[in-house]
Amino acid sequence: MIMLDCGYYFLTTGYRLENGSALATMTFFNIKAGENKKVELVIRNRKSHLNAIGKINVSNEFLPVENTIKGNV
Repeated sequence: MIMLDCGYYFLTTGYRLENGSALATMTFFNIKAGENKKVELVIRNRKSHLNAIGKINVSNEFLPVENTIKGNV
């Protein structure tokens, strides 16, 4: 149990995926003076395996438009 002052609250939880995205849940609730309240803590689970949609070779050279000095990604 967590003791909180009365007021409006926003609870967010998240689960980070391998691809960098996150599955999040947002819950809004209000606590009035003298009120006891139960709020369910929800953490989403992924429902399917995510596959990579591509690859990048970070050692490839590039040439920025602004100049002519070669660099790496």
